[in-house]
Amino acid sequence: MEKVNVYIKTSNRSPQKRDGYGCYILECFRNGEPRTIEDIIELKEVSAMQAELITTLHALRRLKCECELTIYQPGWMSRAFDEKWIEKWANNGWISASGKPVRYQEEWLEVSQRLSHNIYEFRIGSHSYTDWMEAKIKKEMDKDV
Repeated sequence: MEKVNVYIKTSNRSPQKRDGYGCYILECFRNGEPRTIEDIIELKEVSAMQAELITTLHALRRLKCECELTIYQPGWMSRAFDEKWIEKWANNGWISASGKPVRYQEEWLEVSQRLSHNIYEFRIGSHSYTDWMEAKIKKEMDKDV
């Protein structure tokens, strides 16, 4: 099973919906050398949570086989999987603990389905590509001004 690092970064850090960008890098190693695939996506009217969810989904859609994944991202998504939110939501008719319908249900289901075929772990915080990804996002945002 191939080992793949998935790096996620977004410009959105607020629960308020706004336009922004998401960036991902998929990294594997061939003959000891890193090989990467990257993309930056434009996001319209999304919260921080939705931005990370959509960007992660775009990255996972690029995978062509089962992998051992290490997903580097800001943190809330790892909590959702560690605490089995998706299973709880499904068992509760997709109603959250606050009694409201779960937002982004289709995206959550697809991320869960795509991860189910892989071994995965989440890592929170900065990583070796953080500065590069932030600069890439800033460059895209500067184009919009």
